Amino acid sequence: MTVGNCDPRRLRDFAAARSTDDERHFVEAHISVCEPCRNELAEIERLHDAIAIRAVESDMPTERREEARRHGRNVHRIVGDILKEPPASWPQAFAARTAELHTVDGVRALLDRCDDAYYNLPATRYLELATFAVTIAELASAAAPVPRRTVVAEALKEMSTALRLRGRYADALAALNRADSLVRSRDDYSTDEESLYAIAQLRFARAIILTEMERPHEAEADLLAAREHFRESNFDKYTATFFQEAAMLQRRGDLTSAITLFEQLISDAITRGHSVALSDLYGGIARCFAQAGEHWTACEYISRAKAAASADGSLSQRRALQLTWTLATSLCNAARYDEAYVAYEEARSGYYEIGYDSSAVKVEIDMALARRAADPSDDLYSYFVDVCSRAVTSGASVRAAHVLDELRELAARRRLSSTVLEYARSYLDDIASCPDLAFSPPANEQRDAFCG
Repeated sequence: MTVGNCDPRRLRDFAAARSTDDERHFVEAHISVCEPCRNELAEIERLHDAIAIRAVESDMPTERREEARRHGRNVHRIVGDILKEPPASWPQAFAARTAELHTVDGVRALLDRCDDAYYNLPATRYLELATFAVTIAELASAAAPVPRRTVVAEALKEMSTALRLRGRYADALAALNRADSLVRSRDDYSTDEESLYAIAQLRFARAIILTEMERPHEAEADLLAAREHFRESNFDKYTATFFQEAAMLQRRGDLTSAITLFEQLISDAITRGHSVALSDLYGGIARCFAQAGEHWTACEYISRAKAAASADGSLSQRRALQLTWTLATSLCNAARYDEAYVAYEEARSGYYEIGYDSSAVKVEIDMALARRAADPSDDLYSYFVDVCSRAVTSGASVRAAHVLDELRELAARRRLSSTVLEYARSYLDDIASCPDLAFSPPANEQRDAFCG
């Protein structure tokens, strides 16, 4: 939700004392003239204080609570200073402040930084930070059982998100499964509200991963289970499940239903407010129209997405690249291949730059298919093999199925020699064994059809 004209993430960073000097000055100036944002900041600060001390404050005398709040803020400041150093120095720096940082407060300070990293740091750095948060959470859990069921699971969920962005879907699912086991290790988890909420969050995260792996039926089951819990416990998360559903509908090709759902979410954001960014909603509609081949309508929504992100300060490099990719798709479907290729290349190189290797390879797959569409007579066999290889190593192999169809056609056209076919058989055997593959038809059938 855009509060006033300020990105809520800016307000959260300000409350957690992790804003840059420029960001801090911006928020201070903005809240001096914007009452909605001033009120929202006050609520965020109260929530932040509650989270920082909730594990130790329940039975704390009133006179000690302010001291606990000061301690929580001090921990956030220390963590912020440490994370400015190279990652290799983090363990030593934390070890030097064990009493202060190997605690629930220390872990939550790291998790707050992970939230910021998701939007603003390269995926590789985000993964380093999330992995480190898991390590510190496990150290903290050695002294207390509660963090083991809550904070460690939260850290694992954060690490799973970072792994997903890197395209390591199998590892991401493994992290979620481990987190789920930790939460369920509590004897009364089935009646404990905090545990049930944590499980709902994990199922929602799993639904996002399964959607990207093109396993829609499993994704839908997890999504609906998470939504049912969020219905009563968290309005923003509840709304986010509908955004994810719209994205799933778009992937399936049910564009009319997807657009209807995106438009309803936009209406709700304007009239009632929720946490899904308007730029993401406009971007979702743009992807639908790009997929439908309605280029100018897609461009209109891309412009709206950029304007909304610029207005609330949320136009991160990741969002900008997603919109560039959408523009490339739209240009390609409008048969404007030269312009599409330029946009695809901008998105591809940008994703590699910020460590989103899986997204970069998915763009390369779209580029490969665009080249085939532009000139069906062009023999791109070697190019497709190269793209497939990077798809497998990056974790984007679920998308490689489309390219395998092109490879099979090109191989038949070439009347490939037995030596090349043997290489192809070996290569497709490797793909068939990839744990991330779940598309239909199965990889074994792809191999047999290709190699004959």
